[in-house]
Amino acid sequence: MRAGAARSVRTATAVLGPDPVGAALPLLQPIALTHTTRRALKQHAKHTGNRAAEPSGGPAGVDVAAEAGSPTGGDGPVATTASPAPPEATTTEPAPEHHTPAPSGLLDEIRAEVLRTRPRVVGRPVRLERLRPRTLLVVVGGVVAGWLLIPQLFAAEDNPVSALADADPWWLLLALAAAAASHVAAAMGFVGFVPERLDFRNAVLAQVAGSFVKLVSPGGVGGIALNTRLLQRAGIPTAQALSSVGVGNLIGLVLHLLQLGAFVYLLDFVPGSSELDALPAVVGGLAGAAALLAVVSAIPAARRWLATRLRPLTAEVVPRLLDLLRSPSKLAVGVTGQLLVSICLITCLYCCVRAIGREPSFAAVAVVFLVGNAVGSAAPTPGGAGAVDGMLLTLLQQTTSMEPGGELAAVALFRLLTLILPVLPGWAALAWLQRRRAL
Repeated sequence: MRAGAARSVRTATAVLGPDPVGAALPLLQPIALTHTTRRALKQHAKHTGNRAAEPSGGPAGVDVAAEAGSPTGGDGPVATTASPAPPEATTTEPAPEHHTPAPSGLLDEIRAEVLRTRPRVVGRPVRLERLRPRTLLVVVGGVVAGWLLIPQLFAAEDNPVSALADADPWWLLLALAAAAASHVAAAMGFVGFVPERLDFRNAVLAQVAGSFVKLVSPGGVGGIALNTRLLQRAGIPTAQALSSVGVGNLIGLVLHLLQLGAFVYLLDFVPGSSELDALPAVVGGLAGAAALLAVVSAIPAARRWLATRLRPLTAEVVPRLLDLLRSPSKLAVGVTGQLLVSICLITCLYCCVRAIGREPSFAAVAVVFLVGNAVGSAAPTPGGAGAVDGMLLTLLQQTTSMEPGGELAAVALFRLLTLILPVLPGWAALAWLQRRRAL
């Protein structure tokens, strides 16, 4: 920044040699620099742009004066002096645009200087990625989780390996059937919120393909993008496709909360039972979420931020929901499908628990799944890996009084059936839909 691009390249070539300088050219990117250096580049670019813009004021003033003198019938010399003004303005106006660069303007000058001296050097930048704190947190969390879980896998008593070896195959078949049925239910919950006619087979395959896509995308982003793409390929405009997916997600959230409240109410606790001891923790978590929402609503800045984020959703979802009200049958299919998705997954988890010889109440397992899946799915990991498992383990131990080995075996079976096994069929379904240009 002080010596300039040409002098810096000459010095680097003289000290390091031409080959190392050329080899470093693909790495000459802002992301490879420190925060202090990038900030200095910004200030340098801003200073250079302001300095380059100062001389452009003179010709512009002459041009204005010339144009002002022409209509008044000025004499010949004035007209002669004014005539070159347009070319000057034409040549000087683009200069500020050329010299008002992004933070990498100086880097481009250095790259151009290196290529000028060594034209055969490959100057195309390579792809660089900065390690994000979220990625580091996921890696550290995975290492810690593995360090805590490995001793339990080989414990002398109640280890999950022996529990899995003694699992009841009939309950496992029921769990597998429930996991498979959840994809059909998800397709019902998807097509039910689309007023247009859709191919139900493609909808089911899209939900199966989502099992593969969600492993490479955080949260539920992959499923949303997949469903939106399916609607676009079916000829539905993008705005309406996004609205339909938004309606389905919004109704699914409401139904999820209603089911959670219903199963908490249906829990037939007896005084002194271990399940009763876990109820305050569940209710406390829900109360904490409600309190957090109340605090956000009470702060004007937070309320405006939330309103800004929700305004596009309400602007698109509400009109689409009004369109759905004109066809109650499709709306009923969508609501039924959304309810069945949760019921199928709860049944799968319940059958996994029963397969290893434990007999908790269905309502207790439902509360465990609904709370654990909702909290764990907010994690930025693909498929909620780690977060969902940890929440299910904790809630199963607190709510159903299961031994550490039994709860780990049950969660491992559940995640195997709902997260791992559907990956290969999901990949095949995605390839089939893409081959038929349905995605």
